Amino acid sequence: MAEMYDHTIHSRNTFHNGLPTPDSELENNKHRRPSLYATPVPHSNIAMLCHTPDELVQAIQQFTKQDDTVIPGLEAMQEHYSLAFQNQQNDHRCPAEDLDQLSFYFNIFDRLFFFSSLQNLCAIRLKSIEGHHAGQLDSHRSNWRTEVPPTHACLITISDLTTTKPPLPYQKRMKKYLGTLLHEMLHAYFEVYGCMCTEVCTWRYNTLVGIHGSSWQDAALAIENATCRLVGERIDLGRVDSLAMNWIAAKSMPVEGTLDLASWGMTYAEVRTAYDYYVELYHK
Repeated sequence: MAEMYDHTIHSRNTFHNGLPTPDSELENNKHRRPSLYATPVPHSNIAMLCHTPDELVQAIQQFTKQDDTVIPGLEAMQEHYSLAFQNQQNDHRCPAEDLDQLSFYFNIFDRLFFFSSLQNLCAIRLKSIEGHHAGQLDSHRSNWRTEVPPTHACLITISDLTTTKPPLPYQKRMKKYLGTLLHEMLHAYFEVYGCMCTEVCTWRYNTLVGIHGSSWQDAALAIENATCRLVGERIDLGRVDSLAMNWIAAKSMPVEGTLDLASWGMTYAEVRTAYDYYVELYHK
């Protein structure tokens, strides 16, 4: 059973220079939402004033379906990924916990799945995380914003697995790190570009993106499917466990058949198994 992912939803207002942005200023800048961050949000093909998470999901879905031949350096990326998981006895290999290597994969994933929209926006660290969390995403919009470097919009924390008992081999640690990295990058994407300029937009964000809401699941599925083609194997973003944790947080389990889990490539039994696992884990 994979570790769960920890995310808390916080209400957000639009700020500029640390102060709430007046409605009049928003009205005068409809074409571009002011950046919330010290680091400017890069220009990209994302509509900066998307008012629904579905528009952000569609951007990922469309981008990940593009012809592989238009992706620069794809073959070199695939070769590097393949070599990283060969020759288990190679003592000269870069450690799985090397931050430069994780940053390298961040840049690869950003190009392959997020059209370079997260470039220079996320700091990465490995750290022991309380509980059974695999990763965590903090931003200047969250209660833990003091943790985020002032030069970045978000901080991705990946749980250090070197103390796991029994110890995990290199390949398993690396795959868990990369799955967690991609999972948190998707949260960062919604956190940076998700619109909360009005109460309606805030409600949409919290409902559809939420901790791991339907929009997050749709985008995560598109990315997972694309990893098979672009990376060479499926990278697990922990979608089943994340949905199970949503049910636990809501203290309510939907009746079987009320959700179209098949559209996310899941079964009710899979999510129920994960749900029961975490319920038992937290009551020990």
